[in-house]
This record gives sequence, C-alpha cells and structure tokens, in this order.
Amino acid sequence: MLINRDETEKQESQMAKDVKPSSLGGTLPPKPITKEEFGRRLYKLMSAKGWRQAELARRAGIGRDSVSNYVAGKSFPTALNLEKLAKALGADADEILPNHAASAILSERPDFEIKVNQGDPTRAWVSLNREVLFTTATKIGDLLALDNAANSR
Repeated sequence: MLINRDETEKQESQMAKDVKPSSLGGTLPPKPITKEEFGRRLYKLMSAKGWRQAELARRAGIGRDSVSNYVAGKSFPTALNLEKLAKALGADADEILPNHAASAILSERPDFEIKVNQGDPTRAWVSLNREVLFTTATKIGDLLALDNAANSR
C-alpha cells in the first residue's frame, strides 16, 4: 500500500484545525453541525455537479422528499442515507456531515423526559440524553440497579 505523504499531512493539518483543546487537558472532537449547515453543504456539493434535488435523489436511490428536507435544513439523514448521498456525490460521509454519530445523539430529543406508564400509573419511562459528570452517571446507574432489584422481588 502506497502512502501519499502530502495527502497525509493535509489530512493531519485539517484534523488539527477541527480538534479543539479541552479544559481537561485532552482534545474535543469537532462540534456537530446544524441541520441548516448540513443542508448548505449538501446543496453546495449537489450544485457543483449541476444537479437538482431530483437528480441527487435518483442517483442516491432515496426519496425526493428526503433530499428536499435535507437541503432545506429540516432533518438529518439516517446513516444509510448519508452513505448513499456521499457515494452519489463522490464525497466522504464525514465531509458532508461531520460527527454523524454525535449529531444523531443530539437529535431533537429532550434532555430529560418522564412518561407515565398508562397500564400502571405507579411506573414511568425515563429518558435522559445529556452529558453529566461520570460520578453523576454512576449514581444514576446505581439508582436504576436498585429499581431493578426492587422490581425483581
């Protein structure tokens, strides 16, 4: 396998620009982009090829409505659709949507949500989607373990 030194240095330089120093002494990954920014990137790549949304949809094998929603900044694609878009555009998926996994986690779900179980109002569904201190996360885990133990009796 041949390694292109110039290309490697270019990639390392770009990664260095994207990674920010952390106050904890490490580095932070690039910040996830917004739906609107993703739409602008997709539109730019599509326009550079002289394509309209229908052509991109056809070449990627996804619905025109999906492409329209992406370009309009209304939604992010699924991982599968992102790969299809990248392949059709001849681009890297991470170039179009950096940190796709992080973006998926930071979707439009609320940070904290409680839903009462309709079949048993003494029970509830809890959803937590936010960064917390490790010690807080372990306390939450301990509480859930206690709840599981109490329910198994």
